[in-house]
Amino acid sequence: MAAASRGAARVEGHLVVGVLPDEGSGDDRQGTAEVDQALFTGMGKARNVINVLSADVEVVCGGGGPGTASEAAHALNARRPLILLTVPVVGGFVRWL
Repeated sequence: MAAASRGAARVEGHLVVGVLPDEGSGDDRQGTAEVDQALFTGMGKARNVINVLSADVEVVCGGGGPGTASEAAHALNARRPLILLTVPVVGGFVRWL
């Protein structure tokens, strides 16, 4: 997320919003330096559904793990366009299982 946020921040007129899993108290706020606006959901990994349903398109970058594969699956279930920039995302997750 940090790398994607840094890339988005390079775009003129950007607004980088982070949908974060924690409640926003104490140490939860440490990961917010890369975003302009942090939305603390307190939902843990369930925030993946929020990410997908709030997007017009889901872009999956990098090797990822269970969370990345989860977002891809939610995108497919919600019939959101899905762009896989690295195909081994799902394969890596299956091997991890």
